[in-house]
Amino acid sequence: MRKFLYQRLINEYNNFLRLSLNNRRLLLSYIFFLISYPFHEIFVNAYLWRQTEGIELLLVYNIFSFVGLPIGFFINGFLLKTFNIKSLYLSGLIIQATTVISLVFFENFNYLNIAIYGMSAGFGSALFWSNRNYLSLIFTERSTRLYSVSLESVSYSVLTITVPVIVGFFITLGPSTGNYSLELAYQISMGLNLILVSISGLIIYLSNIDDLNDPVVLLRNSSKFHNYNRVYLFFSEIFNGIFMFIPTIFILKYAGEENILGSVQSVGALATACIIYLVGRKFKEQSYYKILILSWILMIIGAFLPFIYFQSATLILMLIILNIGSEIKFIVTWSMIMNLVDNEVKDHYELRYAYIADNELFINLGRIAGALILGILWVVFPADVALRYIVPIVVMIQLISLFVAKPLLRQHEYST
Repeated sequence: MRKFLYQRLINEYNNFLRLSLNNRRLLLSYIFFLISYPFHEIFVNAYLWRQTEGIELLLVYNIFSFVGLPIGFFINGFLLKTFNIKSLYLSGLIIQATTVISLVFFENFNYLNIAIYGMSAGFGSALFWSNRNYLSLIFTERSTRLYSVSLESVSYSVLTITVPVIVGFFITLGPSTGNYSLELAYQISMGLNLILVSISGLIIYLSNIDDLNDPVVLLRNSSKFHNYNRVYLFFSEIFNGIFMFIPTIFILKYAGEENILGSVQSVGALATACIIYLVGRKFKEQSYYKILILSWILMIIGAFLPFIYFQSATLILMLIILNIGSEIKFIVTWSMIMNLVDNEVKDHYELRYAYIADNELFINLGRIAGALILGILWVVFPADVALRYIVPIVVMIQLISLFVAKPLLRQHEYST
């Protein structure tokens, strides 16, 4: 048994070494970013919910964050003509972290301030993601791309097994024992977030990465298949427009405090990590469409669970199933996008960034649409009704993207 496990570890290590050195560095940087991820995503939303126990501040913050993302992608493209990609990568992480620190230290919660915080966080996130996606596209090869993306997704899942539950218990421990306040717990957490993202950025900043070709920022001519891709991304991301913060609302409103929120994220991440790794190791490009169908079956099951019995245990199970389905969809979507960009640009490498920025625009248009659907339901219907119906509605709407995915996969000569 020991020999078998040792051999398995050697095999997995050899698979990892198939990735380029720069790809492995990018993965290491991403791991430190993922450790910090729950701080500036899950618990910033929890902090905003705590201020009013309404979704208004959450919607304003997240919508303007979604607006800041594509704007930041396009601005970053022009900045790349002057600044090194490593500097912009690090700067984006610092901007994002200092924004959330400012949010928890300077408590001035009117809509204008929250919109500015959201836009700033989105802009910083855009500098990070645009450069990371650009580097990922350059450093990954088609033959190892699904494996590389699966490692990223597994890293995300494994780290979100431990970090959210630890942070959640830390935040609630102080008020329950009287040792420190809820506000101080959030301030300490966001300070730690700044340290972690700084390490993540420095790994790339101190790496030996050459200046890249002068990128084209605006995509002026697109093929029929890239237009299909735009439609796919828009409808696919409507779900993420609410899922980035709806778990926070469900848990804090119906199930408990930040420690429960962290625990639910951790349990869901554990199940997701096992499934995602198997998908990445065992399935090939020819199975992309089958994997997408599997992800949507899971998401439909999860979305309609609350109609069986609307209570905290059912909601927790729903969030876990939705997380698994969403992550399975992500690894196919991201691999498919990168392959499409490779096919579109061919030898015109300067066009790669324009495709990345264009994709980001339609991703965030979809997210904004999802958040606006929730806002409309919240205004028109009682809160419990809006929260009960929002997930099934957006899951069914995004099924449109499943039909658009088929011609995209055929274009890549995959067997669907």
